[in-house]
Amino acid sequence: MDWRPRLEEHPALLLKPPEAARLLGVTQRCLRRWAQEGRIRAVRTAGGHYRYPLDSVLQIISSSPQPSPERTAALYARAACRREIERQLGVLRKAADAMGCAVLYEGYDLQGGDRIGEGLQRLILLTAA
Repeated sequence: MDWRPRLEEHPALLLKPPEAARLLGVTQRCLRRWAQEGRIRAVRTAGGHYRYPLDSVLQIISSSPQPSPERTAALYARAACRREIERQLGVLRKAADAMGCAVLYEGYDLQGGDRIGEGLQRLILLTAA
């Protein structure tokens, strides 16, 4: 049985601004400006926060003439406390830097147990895209 979520099952996956900005290689301010100019599709949550559909981000990436770095990395940490997550991500950042990899995604789940968290689901969907 394949437990991994599939992109087709989540066509409206919404990325948070740091995730979308990192994938596009721009700042969050630039991303918000693009949304206001209509260059990228964005939705607003009930609380007024911007979210960016994955398909919109992937469309921009695929139409970009700039070559992506040869080596990239996605970082993921899971722990029961924030301090441990930050420690894990710090170690992973140093390892990616030492290997010459550009970090395209950082995710984490603040929980224990066997349940697959949102951060890992996002990572799986992004790598499948």
